[in-house]
Amino acid sequence: MKRYITELIGSFFLVLALGLTGNLLASGLMIVSIIYFGGQLSGAHYNPAVSLAFWATRKMPAGEFWAYLSSQVAGTLVGCLFLFYLAGTTLQFSPADDSSPALYASVELLFAVILAMVYLIVFLTRDSSKDRLFGLVAGLSYAGLLMVGQPVSGGVFNPALAATSSIIDLFSQGDSWVYLPAYLLGPLAGGVIAGLLFNSLYQKAEPLLWEE
Repeated sequence: MKRYITELIGSFFLVLALGLTGNLLASGLMIVSIIYFGGQLSGAHYNPAVSLAFWATRKMPAGEFWAYLSSQVAGTLVGCLFLFYLAGTTLQFSPADDSSPALYASVELLFAVILAMVYLIVFLTRDSSKDRLFGLVAGLSYAGLLMVGQPVSGGVFNPALAATSSIIDLFSQGDSWVYLPAYLLGPLAGGVIAGLLFNSLYQKAEPLLWEE
């Protein structure tokens, strides 16, 4: 149960990290802190694409994936509602005006692959030095991916956050839901690809929290 609560809390603060400032580096630094907060408890996924990558490596049981997914969706939904309460607005994701559907969907997919691979390498090929740096590596990697990819795709490579923010935006007469298929399918496909790629490149992996 601690893992699921951790995923919920971390997903909540992920929304605040991205929603309270438009500075992607500042958001990334806050994400570093919440990854350290939950890394030893749940792995600090806060993202269904990352959890799906662990499932695709066959190191995460299907039941655990669905529990993580539920916690992440609940956390991002509460975060979006709280952000709306604080600021009267919610996160709105949309691609650049000159970005075609093929382009922004590809960015969502490919950058999710990179993000998920970082998590898999850090948590499944663990050593003592990486234990101390895992939060910095994962958080700054995410910040870098956001700075490069978001101006093109407009998304955050996170299906739970994309879905819950679109729901709140829809009730505010927004239309960001039209981009939701790319924001859902792209990162989820990227997570599966990352898991399969990891299995093909790394023969030995460390046991995870639910295997210990």
